[in-house]
Amino acid sequence: MDTPGNRRDYQSVYLRRAYSDSGTVRNETVANLSMPPQAAIAAIEATLKGHTLVPACRVHDRAGAMTTACRSPRA
Repeated sequence: MDTPGNRRDYQSVYLRRAYSDSGTVRNETVANLSMPPQAAIAAIEATLKGHTLVPACRVHDRAGAMTTACRSPRA
């Protein structure tokens, strides 16, 4: 509880792996991902699930070819 009575919610994000040690399953925390922004955590999670990430400025044209649609911020 917070001083004025408000409840605080904390969220922790951990990258963990499981392995077998002499027939016993053990867990190991590889990294604490609580501090990066949510977008970075989502990108790491998607990559670990096997998804291919492309920059937001890259798009597919109607033929399916990859094209660059980025514009310079100063242009």
